[in-house]
Amino acid sequence: AAGELETLALRQDIGVIYSVPTIELIAPRPDATATASPDTTFTNIKYIKAPQAWALGYTGAGRVICIFDTGVDGAHRALKSRWKGLNADSAACWFDPLSPDKYPHVVSGSFPQHGTHVAGIALGRDSVTNDTIGVAPGAKWIAAAVIDRPGASLLDAFDWAADPDGDPNT
Repeated sequence: AAGELETLALRQDIGVIYSVPTIELIAPRPDATATASPDTTFTNIKYIKAPQAWALGYTGAGRVICIFDTGVDGAHRALKSRWKGLNADSAACWFDPLSPDKYPHVVSGSFPQHGTHVAGIALGRDSVTNDTIGVAPGAKWIAAAVIDRPGASLLDAFDWAADPDGDPNT
């Protein structure tokens, strides 16, 4: 409320008050060179030397990656087996402030598949072809559908991600 802002502005321990930014998606550009290589690892993954990190044991196993984007297709074969909500409270693994759905899904908007693509880059591994698409194929994921969605608050997503299960001890 405006009155609260005026009160905060008068405090000596507050230097600047910023408005909540509007987050807009940058349009993806198609890349015709992104094809699987014969060893089932995508070229972009080789370029950043992820296979060398995997050889040292850094696969993302035991880690959870949080995606803030346009939603994630929870049924996508490169992602579905590692959604943390399969073995945890789905409310602690999927945040959509504009829908009561408890399962990750793609939301409509300018680029509805963008979040699925980002999740794939982070940890995708195709369960049928065994193509390694993501940097951390051993990780699990949670997600918040808050980008390119009028009325969705990025700050609410950060609050959720800081303690998704509501238990500060976990």
